[in-house]
Amino acid sequence: MEIEAQAKLHVLEGLLAEDYASHRRPHEPATFEEFKEALEQPGLTEHGALCLQNLVLNNPIRKRLMAMDWQLVSVRDGTPIITSDVPLVRYKGMRDPDGLWLLPLSPTEFLAIFNDGVIDMRRSIERNIADGVFIEAMNKYVVQHKIDYVYGVQPEQMDFVRRYWAVEPES
Repeated sequence: MEIEAQAKLHVLEGLLAEDYASHRRPHEPATFEEFKEALEQPGLTEHGALCLQNLVLNNPIRKRLMAMDWQLVSVRDGTPIITSDVPLVRYKGMRDPDGLWLLPLSPTEFLAIFNDGVIDMRRSIERNIADGVFIEAMNKYVVQHKIDYVYGVQPEQMDFVRRYWAVEPES
């Protein structure tokens, strides 16, 4: 995750590295070495969460996100949707005409946030779901971008998860 990497770099090379003791908060590790070890744990660090909060509260980003189309998509038949500890699927950027974000919500629903411009994204999603390729592609992305955990509802999905667990995501 780019945000987390930048946050770690900022913390490890900033004032904190020079004088950890005077900047240390009561709930943080006693030494800078222990603090660095804690940064290697999965998930967002406190600083990473603050950076993410600043992005979310960034007015131009918020306006762009709110200008996109939001749709709750229900899938009744077929493959159940998988989620993970990093469930957000991103295709291109928020300003791209075919920019798309997907967030699995349940085994049968996901949130689609997209720009409806050159491509009729609603129709494209519906067509690809009907063709049986959309949910599989979304599940593959979710498995490949997980940190540690993947969640599904059917034991039969384990073979799918194993197949893509160690496969590097496509660029």
